[in-house]
Amino acid sequence: MSGVRTRVPVIAAHILCSVLSAIAGLLLLARLGVGQPTVGSRGNYDLMSIAAVVLGGTLLAGGKGNITGTLAGVAIFAVLDNVMGVMQTNPFLKDVVRGPVIVVAVAVYARRDPDWRPARFERPSALGSALEEAR
Repeated sequence: MSGVRTRVPVIAAHILCSVLSAIAGLLLLARLGVGQPTVGSRGNYDLMSIAAVVLGGTLLAGGKGNITGTLAGVAIFAVLDNVMGVMQTNPFLKDVVRGPVIVVAVAVYARRDPDWRPARFERPSALGSALEEAR
């Protein structure tokens, strides 16, 4: 509607998403040794992927996120799983430990100061520009 051509970026995003999904499926097949259509929901991979993104600093209500934070969230969960695996912890207790980690991460990110930017299509007011200069 604004005159920006979006056909190429949208198609490229779909192709990239499909290729990365195929690679993830092949890695999961290599790890499990068998293909199962319900492995995502029964293996808690969907919850763990969302938890890693939230732990990495991306707000689910909208906001800025980056790949570095997401990789850090994945690394934290991987280290946590490896430590509990070495300690031969009960798998149920692993989920109990992951919960407070997620709650603490969400609490820390909820206390962050939001960006003081004008809305997307509004011009900044004189007060807003004075606040920006004061920072």
